[in-house]
Amino acid sequence: MEYREWYRACVALAALDVAAHWFHVYVSVFIGSDGHKDLAPNSNWLLKTYYTNRIFMGVCCTSVEVLYLCAHARRAAPNFAPTFFSFFLRAAVPGFMIKQIANLTQLRDACKTLMKIDVVEM
Repeated sequence: MEYREWYRACVALAALDVAAHWFHVYVSVFIGSDGHKDLAPNSNWLLKTYYTNRIFMGVCCTSVEVLYLCAHARRAAPNFAPTFFSFFLRAAVPGFMIKQIANLTQLRDACKTLMKIDVVEM
């Protein structure tokens, strides 16, 4: 609650992360995939890169955590190295944004796959 003005956005982003991953895993199990990291050849390029390049995935996931931790540190201890935390917070923004886009893409693709399955089964 340090950032009351951002409370809803933070909760929404956390919910997006959980929902996107859950739907993706659900669809993977439903279609009988070997694992949720196995993607169809026609999958989105961002998701392919995200799941096949561990360094890219690591940078994106770490960026999210660094952004949140630096935002907390800036508010919790405003006089302790504010330039340091501001620098890393800003540096984490690109990876944070890519992760959120990947989450949206993952959720969208999982929903599309479920819709295709429903149409075939009708």
